[in-house]
Amino acid sequence: QLRKRHNIKCDSPVEIKCAEDDMYVAVTNGTVTIKCGPRYEMGEHLPDESDGWEMFASGKDFAIWERKPQ
Repeated sequence: QLRKRHNIKCDSPVEIKCAEDDMYVAVTNGTVTIKCGPRYEMGEHLPDESDGWEMFASGKDFAIWERKPQ
């Protein structure tokens, strides 16, 4: 559902924001951010609500945000 809504396909662009031992953050199509890993504090990599980002889902060691159209 999320992939369809944001037109994410196998060849969609992915921008890796952070790739460290305890956290991986990537943005796909500029509209979906995925965070994996046990680190809680994301610092500058945390999607900003004022830029249209909303939490889509989260659980143990992961979180997903989507950017709503403005």
